[in-house]
Amino acid sequence: MSESYEIEAHILNLANSQSLSEIGAAFGMTPGEVAQVLSGRARAFSDRTAGPAAESDTPNPRPGSKDHLITPFYDLLGAVPDADVAKKAGVSIRTIAGYRSRLGIAGYRGAKRRGDRTSAASSVRESASGVSFGDVAWLIHAESGDEGVVIASDIHGALAAAEEAGFVVIGMKRLGAVVGKA
Repeated sequence: MSESYEIEAHILNLANSQSLSEIGAAFGMTPGEVAQVLSGRARAFSDRTAGPAAESDTPNPRPGSKDHLITPFYDLLGAVPDADVAKKAGVSIRTIAGYRSRLGIAGYRGAKRRGDRTSAASSVRESASGVSFGDVAWLIHAESGDEGVVIASDIHGALAAAEEAGFVVIGMKRLGAVVGKA
């Protein structure tokens, strides 16, 4: 009996008493790979390692699928977030996740990201020239949902300052005259 069949037989014996995660941890497999073994759709696992797949393991695309768009980025699966691969391949994140899951490739486990954009409010810089007589504080409402305050002598200057700071302005409100700088 080959090593892969021994592993599959052992996994089948453990299936009634342990979770997919526990079985996977014992064999260096993902829960998805264990599920494939249990459903009979598994490839031989004796020559595989957990984590991103090697280039030599690149599968043949399925006819009529989007696999051919993803295959050039196969080495990135599990090594970077699915969103990054989806953007490069021109497909949805769900398409990448399904493809990766079918092949038993674990998902990306790196640092979580909250987005690549920085808050427009955090990019507003204080003017080096200080405050002039007649300046007005303006509350800026950005398309992103951020809010910020700019100091300008009129609404046109406030809009220009907000856009320079990175806001996509959807609304402005005059707060009042600036009386000094703390």
